[in-house]
Amino acid sequence: MCPECDAYAVAIEIHGPAQLRRIVEKVHGAVAGKILRSSRHIGANRSMQQPDFVELDLGKTLPDVMSYDFECRTCGQAFSLRCESYHGIGGSWQCG
Repeated sequence: MCPECDAYAVAIEIHGPAQLRRIVEKVHGAVAGKILRSSRHIGANRSMQQPDFVELDLGKTLPDVMSYDFECRTCGQAFSLRCESYHGIGGSWQCG
């Protein structure tokens, strides 16, 4: 980890739709701010039919299932977001 991505290096279990939305908005800001890079080409993203993370419209309903991988643009630290938003639970934000 590095000073750029240190604020995102926290494991979070997702317990509801509101918490999921807050996490997605925070990560979306980190991607837009060029702190994290979203990738469809690492991990589970290759096997899933889902839009790129940067294409998510935060003003609309989130996809039912999300599996996204990210990396810090500075140090390469890996992060992941996994959740079934239909129920809003059973997911997590992970570092590493």
